[in-house]
Amino acid sequence: MRGIDSATEAGARTSIQEFLGYWKSLPRAPGALLPHLRTLLDHANPKIQPSIALVDVIPPQMLAVRLFGTRREAAFGTNITRANALDFYPAEVRATVFARSLTMIAHPVGWMTQRVITSGRGSTVRFLSLSLPLAVDSGAAPCIANYGAAMDRQPDEDFPARINTLGGGEWVDLGAGIPEISPEL
Repeated sequence: MRGIDSATEAGARTSIQEFLGYWKSLPRAPGALLPHLRTLLDHANPKIQPSIALVDVIPPQMLAVRLFGTRREAAFGTNITRANALDFYPAEVRATVFARSLTMIAHPVGWMTQRVITSGRGSTVRFLSLSLPLAVDSGAAPCIANYGAAMDRQPDEDFPARINTLGGGEWVDLGAGIPEISPEL
């Protein structure tokens, strides 16, 4: 990831750390590494919740958006609840994004990336994104909480937007160690 070069970027990094701290503070079942989806919903943080997207990981290759926070909707220009999040990525990275999502579930680990979102007029905004797995009831689709924070001032543009590129990539150890697969695309 690039070094901090603006107050907005520094704010995004601080915001990501607040989300990670919130996730870590959620109650867990005895001995569990992950908080339960229900716990996250029952202990909503009003400052953080609008920037969260909840995504179900459904093989063979679907990231079904269960919830798309209002700040996410404003930044993206549309509510993509019930859509396949992979449809908003360039075709060449969809399989890799899905594979990293499966890794987060199989080996409880967080995944931080930088996403470049492009508006209909061509303006770009970088978002720092942290995805963290959640425990779910037996038989339910695995779920990931994704938090995004703008690293640039967002123009008042015509949206909806598309994810133009996905860069960087680093694992965030949640207590199970770091998987062998590279976090980068």
